[in-house]
Amino acid sequence: MAVIERAKEILHNLEAGEFSTSGDPRLGKGKGQPGRQADPQLPLFQADDELRNRLTEIDVGVTTPIEALNLLDQLKRLV
Repeated sequence: MAVIERAKEILHNLEAGEFSTSGDPRLGKGKGQPGRQADPQLPLFQADDELRNRLTEIDVGVTTPIEALNLLDQLKRLV
């Protein structure tokens, strides 16, 4: 619901023709929720160290198809 309220605030500011000193549309500061800190954004690709190490050790040039399937199964279990 907060997203809809924020969108309404931005729309109101745009319709009212509120612009910053540089001429850009003013989107408003948002009300936020007092006493609540913003959640830190998590990285999109956060791989486990063990998984990353295992992936870097794989030599795909000499891996047979059956070994690749077995490795994939092992790596999948790590996730």
